[in-house]
Parts: sequence; C-alpha cells; structure tokens
Amino acid sequence: FRHLRTYYLRIYEAKFIIGAVAGSLTKKDRIGYIADYPIFGMPASINAFALGVKLVNPHAKVYLDWSTLKNHDPSKRFERHDVDIISNRDITAPVQENREFGLYGLSGDSKFNIAMPVWNWGIMYESLIRSVLKGSWKNDENNNGVHGLNYYWGMSSDTIDVIFSNKIPYGTKRLIEILKNQIKSGVFNIFSGKLYDQNNVLRNDENYTMTPEEIINMDWFSDNICGSIPDISQLAEGSHELISQLGVKRD
Repeated sequence: FRHLRTYYLRIYEAKFIIGAVAGSLTKKDRIGYIADYPIFGMPASINAFALGVKLVNPHAKVYLDWSTLKNHDPSKRFERHDVDIISNRDITAPVQENREFGLYGLSGDSKFNIAMPVWNWGIMYESLIRSVLKGSWKNDENNNGVHGLNYYWGMSSDTIDVIFSNKIPYGTKRLIEILKNQIKSGVFNIFSGKLYDQNNVLRNDENYTMTPEEIINMDWFSDNICGSIPDISQLAEGSHELISQLGVKRD
C-alpha cells in the first residue's frame, strides 16, 4: 500500500456554510435536506449542514430524507412538515430545467436558488500534478516502510467553495465570507467542541477536534436532525452494490 494514492474533497466545509445560510433565511425553522446514498462521508456532510443551521438558528430543525429510497418522494414529507428551504444535489442535472439543486427556497409553487457548493476539481488536479513534478508525492514512508498518501483537501486549498445568489441579503453575504475566511485560515473547525447526537449522547468533547478518520466514519446525526440512515432493504435495487461496499451502518 505504500504507493497507493487516494483523494477526495472536504465538501462538508461548504455544507456547513450553506447550512448557516439556510438557518438564517428560513421563516418557519424547518429545513429539508435530500441526501442520495448513505455511504462513508455522507453523514459528515449532513451533520456539517445541520451544525451550520444551529450556529445561527438553534430553534430550526433539519428534516433529512433520501432520494434513493424505494417508491418515495421526499417533497411530500417536506410538504407535511411545512419546510420552506431545501438542500438538494450539488449541481443541476443535465437537460433538466429545474431549480432543485443546491440550496433553494419555496414560495408557493415556485422555487428560487440561494446557494450551492462548488467542487474545483481542476485546482485539485493541478496541485496533484505539481506534487508529482516536485517529487513531494513520494514523501510517504514511515518506519516500517508501509504507508500511503490521502489527499483530503478543503476550502484552504481552494478546491471547495460556495457560490450564492445575488438576491440574498447583504448581511447573509457577509456571514458567508466570514465563515469562509475562518474555515480557510484554520481558525474555526466545524467538528470541534461539544457535539450531541439525536439521543443526546455527547459525541465530541469541548476541547477536542475530530480527526479526518472520525469524520469520514461518522454513523450518527446531530441532535437537530429529524431522520436516520436507511437500511439497504429500503433502498432502490440499483444502489445495493454501492451500499454493500461503502455503506454506513445504522447507529
């Protein structure tokens, strides 16, 4: 495994900021979140979003639903709970002209986009190539000679960002920039301090910051989330192979 290289982006950092935007703009304190596959890393993004909501609005609840459930329409559940803002897939689907991507609001029968995360894969690939040219990618050996490199970059490397509508309030725009700068500089870490799950169990101590491994392997949800990790039997058959390999167990 010494020559193995893996890479991914800390999308949860952008989700935290978008959650803060949702918490600041909701008028009903009920926010929807549509996830796709319950795989490693997904709970971190969901929790980061919920923690962003809680940062600015401790009264708001996040209603979690899954787009891959059998014969299920998340919008019907959101309608029952009077949700007014929803976080959906990160990008618009090709040849589908709708606004159900990123963070969007509901106003009667219409939808309006608010913000969305951006994956700057080009910057990441350029950085990887530069590390190869410089030879820094070889700095992988430990004492027993077996080690690999995991590239897990976030906003500090400009591989992750957030874009937002020019129609959102000026104060909300300032909030976005403040949070982005705090995260990029390393002054603020999303998964630090006291964190409680849905059963009011303390998952993180006050003076502790979770490691990347702990973040990736999360199998619990924040106490302001209404929802759970579905069993594989509840999911559409087309997702079973992926879930059997990378799926997060239910807590």
